[in-house]
Amino acid sequence: MNLAPLIDHTCLKEDASAELIEKHCNEAVFHQFAGVCVRLSWVPTVKKILSGTPQKVISVVAFPAGSAPLREKQAETLEALRQ
Repeated sequence: MNLAPLIDHTCLKEDASAELIEKHCNEAVFHQFAGVCVRLSWVPTVKKILSGTPQKVISVVAFPAGSAPLREKQAETLEALRQ
């Protein structure tokens, strides 16, 4: 059974570099992972790198604790969708 399509390749480091994000994207494509999960600020970069591939762009909201007020979570979610 091929589990790769069930895996999200994740890079949520606060100090992630463009090179690290690109590396994760390339690894996701190579291994045929489902997608790449990043912080909201990296969504446009990942979207551009993964363009033309079946991999999905995945983001998180209210990271890392999830304790932000609902309005902030909603705003982050809408911004992720906009991007």
